[in-house]
Amino acid sequence: MILKKVDFSIYSAIIHLAALVHKNEKKIPIVQYLQVNENKTKELMEKAISDNVSHFIFISTMAVFGNKGKIYESTPLEPNTKYGKSKLIAEKHLIKNKLKIKLSIYWTTDDLCELH
Repeated sequence: MILKKVDFSIYSAIIHLAALVHKNEKKIPIVQYLQVNENKTKELMEKAISDNVSHFIFISTMAVFGNKGKIYESTPLEPNTKYGKSKLIAEKHLIKNKLKIKLSIYWTTDDLCELH
């Protein structure tokens, strides 16, 4: 794994915004979305924790809410695409580990919004 070779201890924060996106979603199996968007996110966070990075910033997607109009903090998370489902699973893993590292999860609307 490439991450083992990288020393993150020199960084105070990691900003993670890489993902397998939803272009041609019908052709891509859910397993690929999970491998990239869930598993690689977990690996990156675990490496950040082990290297004592103090802050993990995750850029997620509006797709975790499904096809809704306006989004509020109270809007239920109901993804209806493989992309959205894989990003939500990644968010849930990150939230489980938020006591080990400062965590910020962002998604975009008209303004940049923050979830804790």
